[in-house]
Amino acid sequence: MSQTPPRVYPLTRTEEDERFSSGLLGDIARIMEIHGYPPIERGPDRVRLVLFVYSFAYGMENA
Repeated sequence: MSQTPPRVYPLTRTEEDERFSSGLLGDIARIMEIHGYPPIERGPDRVRLVLFVYSFAYGMENA
């Protein structure tokens, strides 16, 4: 039986991370839409997407 790989996320954030961008969020929103989810454009749904992805990547204490 293979072992589960160690957890990588959340990352330690020590400075501004250029990878976390509107391009990343747009890509995630587009992929969800391609898979049949409603579009995520602006407003509260977009804000929730930003907060979720940020908290996944860097942890809730950094959100």
